[in-house]
Amino acid sequence: MALFQKFEQINLLGGKAPLKRLALIITVGAVLLGSKALYNHLAFGNWKQLSNLLPEYNGRNLGFLELNSEREAKNKSNPFDGQSLSIFHLRHGLYTLTISPRYGIFALSPVFFLSILVVFALRKEMRREHLVMIIAIAANILLYASFKDPNGGWSFGSRYLVPSMPFLSILAVLAANLKNAGWRIGVFLTCLYSTANALSGALTTSSLSPWSDSYAYGIKNFKFVLDGISGSFFYNEVLKSGISLVSYWLILFIILAAILVYLIFGSKTQAPRNSF
Repeated sequence: MALFQKFEQINLLGGKAPLKRLALIITVGAVLLGSKALYNHLAFGNWKQLSNLLPEYNGRNLGFLELNSEREAKNKSNPFDGQSLSIFHLRHGLYTLTISPRYGIFALSPVFFLSILVVFALRKEMRREHLVMIIAIAANILLYASFKDPNGGWSFGSRYLVPSMPFLSILAVLAANLKNAGWRIGVFLTCLYSTANALSGALTTSSLSPWSDSYAYGIKNFKFVLDGISGSFFYNEVLKSGISLVSYWLILFIILAAILVYLIFGSKTQAPRNSF
Protein backbone atom coordinates (compact mmCIF):
# COMPACT_ATOMS: atom_id res chain seq x y z
CA MET A 1 0.00 0.00 0.00
CA ALA A 2 2.81 2.37 0.89
CA LEU A 3 4.56 1.55 -2.39
CA PHE A 4 1.36 2.30 -4.34
CA GLN A 5 0.98 5.66 -2.55
CA LYS A 6 4.58 6.48 -3.40
CA PHE A 7 3.93 5.68 -7.06
CA GLU A 8 0.89 7.97 -7.02
CA GLN A 9 3.11 10.87 -5.94
CA ILE A 10 5.43 10.48 -8.94
CA ASN A 11 4.63 12.66 -11.93
CA LEU A 12 6.39 11.13 -14.91
CA LEU A 13 4.94 13.57 -17.43
CA GLY A 14 5.57 16.94 -15.92
CA GLY A 15 6.64 18.80 -12.83
CA LYS A 16 9.63 21.02 -12.14
CA ALA A 17 12.24 18.57 -13.36
CA PRO A 18 10.77 16.45 -16.18
CA LEU A 19 14.19 16.01 -17.82
CA LYS A 20 15.63 14.53 -14.62
CA ARG A 21 12.75 12.08 -14.44
CA LEU A 22 13.19 11.18 -18.08
CA ALA A 23 16.91 10.63 -17.50
CA LEU A 24 16.07 8.39 -14.55
CA ILE A 25 13.66 6.31 -16.63
CA ILE A 26 16.23 5.94 -19.43
CA THR A 27 18.96 4.99 -16.93
CA VAL A 28 16.83 2.34 -15.23
CA GLY A 29 15.77 0.96 -18.62
CA ALA A 30 19.39 0.83 -19.81
CA VAL A 31 20.46 -1.05 -16.67
CA LEU A 32 17.65 -3.60 -17.07
CA LEU A 33 18.35 -4.12 -20.78
CA GLY A 34 22.08 -4.35 -20.12
CA SER A 35 21.51 -6.99 -17.44
CA LYS A 36 19.38 -9.01 -19.87
CA ALA A 37 22.01 -8.70 -22.60
CA LEU A 38 24.70 -9.90 -20.17
CA TYR A 39 22.55 -12.89 -19.18
CA ASN A 40 21.99 -13.78 -22.85
CA HIS A 41 25.74 -13.64 -23.48
CA LEU A 42 26.59 -15.85 -20.50
CA ALA A 43 23.76 -18.34 -21.04
CA PHE A 44 23.54 -18.59 -24.83
CA GLY A 45 26.84 -17.14 -26.09
CA ASN A 46 25.36 -14.06 -27.76
CA TRP A 47 23.75 -10.97 -26.22
CA LYS A 48 21.09 -10.90 -28.96
CA GLN A 49 20.04 -14.54 -28.54
CA LEU A 50 16.99 -14.98 -26.32
CA SER A 51 16.72 -18.76 -26.03
CA ASN A 52 18.53 -22.06 -26.45
CA LEU A 53 18.38 -23.47 -29.98
CA LEU A 54 19.39 -27.03 -29.22
CA PRO A 55 16.75 -29.51 -30.50
CA GLU A 56 14.81 -31.50 -27.92
CA TYR A 57 15.78 -35.14 -27.54
CA ASN A 58 13.38 -37.34 -25.60
CA GLY A 59 14.67 -40.81 -26.40
CA ARG A 60 12.11 -41.46 -29.14
CA ASN A 61 12.84 -38.82 -31.78
CA LEU A 62 16.38 -39.73 -32.82
CA GLY A 63 15.27 -40.66 -36.34
CA PHE A 64 13.42 -37.37 -36.76
CA LEU A 65 16.47 -35.40 -35.61
CA GLU A 66 18.70 -37.26 -38.07
CA LEU A 67 16.31 -36.56 -40.95
CA ASN A 68 16.27 -32.87 -40.05
CA SER A 69 19.98 -32.52 -39.37
CA GLU A 70 20.48 -30.15 -42.32
CA ARG A 71 17.85 -27.77 -40.98
CA GLU A 72 19.39 -27.89 -37.51
CA ALA A 73 22.81 -27.15 -38.99
CA LYS A 74 21.36 -24.16 -40.84
CA ASN A 75 19.78 -22.87 -37.65
CA LYS A 76 23.11 -23.24 -35.87
CA SER A 77 24.98 -21.32 -38.58
CA ASN A 78 22.35 -18.56 -38.60
CA PRO A 79 20.68 -18.85 -35.20
CA PHE A 80 18.34 -15.91 -35.54
CA ASP A 81 16.48 -17.53 -38.45
CA GLY A 82 15.63 -20.55 -36.35
CA GLN A 83 14.95 -18.65 -33.14
CA SER A 84 11.27 -18.39 -32.28
CA LEU A 85 11.70 -15.09 -30.42
CA SER A 86 14.18 -12.53 -31.74
CA ILE A 87 14.46 -8.81 -32.38
CA PHE A 88 15.43 -9.72 -35.95
CA HIS A 89 11.84 -10.77 -36.61
CA LEU A 90 10.50 -7.31 -35.71
CA ARG A 91 10.24 -5.89 -39.23
CA HIS A 92 8.18 -8.80 -40.54
CA GLY A 93 6.24 -9.07 -37.29
CA LEU A 94 5.30 -5.40 -37.13
CA TYR A 95 4.06 -5.50 -40.72
CA THR A 96 2.05 -8.66 -40.08
CA LEU A 97 0.44 -7.42 -36.87
CA THR A 98 -0.31 -3.85 -37.96
CA ILE A 99 -0.92 -3.27 -41.67
CA SER A 100 -0.92 -6.63 -43.48
CA PRO A 101 -4.31 -7.23 -45.18
CA ARG A 102 -4.66 -10.71 -43.65
CA TYR A 103 -3.85 -10.02 -40.00
CA GLY A 104 -3.06 -6.32 -39.55
CA ILE A 105 -5.07 -4.72 -36.77
CA PHE A 106 -4.94 -1.29 -38.43
CA ALA A 107 -5.90 -2.77 -41.82
CA LEU A 108 -8.93 -4.67 -40.49
CA SER A 109 -9.86 -2.12 -37.79
CA PRO A 110 -8.50 1.28 -38.89
CA VAL A 111 -10.39 2.99 -36.08
CA PHE A 112 -7.61 1.71 -33.83
CA PHE A 113 -5.11 3.71 -35.88
CA LEU A 114 -6.91 6.84 -34.76
CA SER A 115 -6.50 5.54 -31.21
CA ILE A 116 -2.75 5.92 -31.70
CA LEU A 117 -3.03 9.35 -33.33
CA VAL A 118 -5.22 10.75 -30.55
CA VAL A 119 -2.33 10.26 -28.15
CA PHE A 120 -0.49 13.08 -29.92
CA ALA A 121 -3.61 15.26 -29.95
CA LEU A 122 -3.97 14.85 -26.18
CA ARG A 123 -0.26 14.95 -25.33
CA LYS A 124 -0.67 18.13 -23.25
CA GLU A 125 -3.42 16.51 -21.20
CA MET A 126 -1.69 13.16 -20.80
CA ARG A 127 -2.29 11.35 -17.51
CA ARG A 128 -0.69 8.33 -15.91
CA GLU A 129 -3.64 6.17 -17.00
CA HIS A 130 -3.00 7.08 -20.64
CA LEU A 131 0.71 6.32 -20.24
CA VAL A 132 -0.01 2.89 -18.77
CA MET A 133 -2.32 2.05 -21.69
CA ILE A 134 0.26 3.18 -24.26
CA ILE A 135 3.01 1.13 -22.61
CA ALA A 136 0.74 -1.94 -22.46
CA ILE A 137 -0.15 -1.62 -26.16
CA ALA A 138 3.49 -1.12 -27.19
CA ALA A 139 4.66 -4.07 -25.08
CA ASN A 140 1.97 -6.34 -26.54
CA ILE A 141 2.82 -5.41 -30.14
CA LEU A 142 6.61 -5.57 -29.72
CA LEU A 143 6.50 -8.92 -27.89
CA TYR A 144 4.45 -10.75 -30.51
CA ALA A 145 6.15 -8.97 -33.40
CA SER A 146 9.36 -10.62 -32.19
CA PHE A 147 7.88 -14.08 -32.83
CA LYS A 148 9.11 -15.99 -35.86
CA ASP A 149 5.49 -16.75 -36.73
CA PRO A 150 3.34 -13.76 -35.66
CA ASN A 151 0.32 -14.82 -37.75
CA GLY A 152 -1.65 -16.52 -35.02
CA GLY A 153 -2.59 -19.56 -37.08
CA TRP A 154 -5.86 -19.53 -39.01
CA SER A 155 -7.50 -16.79 -36.97
CA PHE A 156 -9.61 -14.12 -38.67
CA GLY A 157 -7.36 -11.31 -37.50
CA SER A 158 -4.45 -10.80 -35.15
CA ARG A 159 -5.48 -12.79 -32.09
CA TYR A 160 -2.17 -11.96 -30.42
CA LEU A 161 -3.24 -8.31 -30.09
CA VAL A 162 -6.55 -9.03 -28.35
CA PRO A 163 -5.09 -7.82 -24.98
CA SER A 164 -4.47 -4.39 -26.54
CA MET A 165 -7.96 -3.94 -27.99
CA PRO A 166 -9.66 -2.73 -24.76
CA PHE A 167 -7.04 0.01 -24.38
CA LEU A 168 -7.26 0.95 -28.06
CA SER A 169 -11.06 1.11 -27.74
CA ILE A 170 -10.80 3.52 -24.81
CA LEU A 171 -8.46 5.76 -26.80
CA ALA A 172 -10.87 5.61 -29.76
CA VAL A 173 -13.66 6.88 -27.48
CA LEU A 174 -11.41 9.77 -26.47
CA ALA A 175 -10.91 10.57 -30.16
CA ALA A 176 -14.68 10.51 -30.77
CA ASN A 177 -15.14 12.79 -27.76
CA LEU A 178 -12.96 15.59 -29.13
CA LYS A 179 -14.82 18.76 -30.08
CA ASN A 180 -13.12 18.87 -33.46
CA ALA A 181 -15.64 17.60 -36.03
CA GLY A 182 -12.86 16.11 -38.16
CA TRP A 183 -11.95 13.66 -35.41
CA ARG A 184 -15.58 12.56 -34.99
CA ILE A 185 -16.06 12.07 -38.73
CA GLY A 186 -12.80 10.14 -38.91
CA VAL A 187 -13.80 7.88 -36.03
CA PHE A 188 -17.22 7.29 -37.61
CA LEU A 189 -15.89 6.38 -41.07
CA THR A 190 -13.09 4.14 -39.81
CA CYS A 191 -15.45 2.52 -37.32
CA LEU A 192 -17.91 1.79 -40.16
CA TYR A 193 -15.24 -0.06 -42.12
CA SER A 194 -14.02 -1.85 -38.99
CA THR A 195 -17.61 -2.91 -38.29
CA ALA A 196 -18.04 -4.23 -41.83
CA ASN A 197 -14.96 -6.43 -41.46
CA ALA A 198 -15.93 -7.68 -38.00
CA LEU A 199 -19.51 -8.39 -39.05
CA SER A 200 -18.38 -10.39 -42.07
CA GLY A 201 -16.08 -12.45 -39.88
CA ALA A 202 -18.77 -13.06 -37.26
CA LEU A 203 -21.36 -14.23 -39.82
CA THR A 204 -19.03 -16.48 -41.81
CA THR A 205 -15.99 -18.01 -40.12
CA SER A 206 -13.17 -16.99 -37.81
CA SER A 207 -10.99 -19.91 -38.98
CA LEU A 208 -9.34 -18.80 -42.18
CA SER A 209 -6.40 -20.26 -44.06
CA PRO A 210 -3.51 -17.76 -44.38
CA TRP A 211 -3.39 -18.56 -48.11
CA SER A 212 -7.06 -17.97 -48.88
CA ASP A 213 -8.35 -14.77 -50.47
CA SER A 214 -11.69 -13.92 -48.86
CA TYR A 215 -11.85 -10.22 -49.73
CA ALA A 216 -14.70 -8.77 -51.79
CA TYR A 217 -15.37 -5.05 -52.23
CA GLY A 218 -12.47 -4.38 -49.87
CA ILE A 219 -14.11 -6.23 -46.95
CA LYS A 220 -12.55 -9.37 -45.50
CA ASN A 221 -14.70 -12.52 -45.66
CA PHE A 222 -17.33 -10.66 -47.69
CA LYS A 223 -16.75 -13.16 -50.50
CA PHE A 224 -18.28 -15.80 -48.22
CA VAL A 225 -21.20 -13.48 -47.51
CA LEU A 226 -21.86 -13.11 -51.25
CA ASP A 227 -21.68 -16.89 -51.66
CA GLY A 228 -24.11 -17.46 -48.78
CA ILE A 229 -21.58 -19.39 -46.67
CA SER A 230 -22.29 -18.73 -43.00
CA GLY A 231 -21.17 -20.20 -39.70
CA SER A 232 -23.97 -18.48 -37.79
CA PHE A 233 -26.23 -21.04 -36.08
CA PHE A 234 -29.11 -18.55 -35.83
CA TYR A 235 -28.97 -17.66 -39.52
CA ASN A 236 -28.56 -21.25 -40.72
CA GLU A 237 -31.35 -22.68 -38.57
CA VAL A 238 -33.87 -19.82 -38.49
CA LEU A 239 -33.35 -17.28 -41.28
CA LYS A 240 -31.64 -19.06 -44.16
CA SER A 241 -34.84 -20.23 -45.81
CA GLY A 242 -36.36 -16.75 -45.85
CA ILE A 243 -33.53 -14.26 -46.33
CA SER A 244 -30.19 -14.20 -48.11
CA LEU A 245 -26.99 -13.83 -46.14
CA VAL A 246 -26.22 -10.56 -47.92
CA SER A 247 -29.58 -9.10 -46.82
CA TYR A 248 -29.03 -10.29 -43.26
CA TRP A 249 -25.55 -8.74 -43.27
CA LEU A 250 -26.94 -5.47 -44.63
CA ILE A 251 -29.71 -5.28 -41.98
CA LEU A 252 -27.24 -5.81 -39.15
CA PHE A 253 -24.79 -3.33 -40.66
CA ILE A 254 -27.45 -0.61 -40.94
CA ILE A 255 -28.48 -1.17 -37.31
CA LEU A 256 -24.88 -0.93 -36.13
CA ALA A 257 -24.27 2.15 -38.28
CA ALA A 258 -27.34 3.85 -36.76
CA ILE A 259 -26.02 3.11 -33.27
CA LEU A 260 -22.68 4.62 -34.22
CA VAL A 261 -24.34 7.76 -35.56
CA TYR A 262 -26.24 8.21 -32.30
CA LEU A 263 -23.22 7.56 -30.07
CA ILE A 264 -20.81 9.79 -31.99
CA PHE A 265 -23.05 12.60 -33.25
CA GLY A 266 -26.40 12.35 -31.49
CA SER A 267 -25.50 11.96 -27.84
CA LYS A 268 -25.75 15.28 -25.98
CA THR A 269 -23.70 14.12 -23.02
CA GLN A 270 -20.01 14.87 -23.42
CA ALA A 271 -17.52 13.73 -20.83
CA PRO A 272 -14.26 15.61 -20.18
CA ARG A 273 -11.68 14.82 -22.82
CA ASN A 274 -9.16 13.35 -20.40
CA SER A 275 -11.60 11.25 -18.39
CA PHE A 276 -12.66 7.63 -18.65
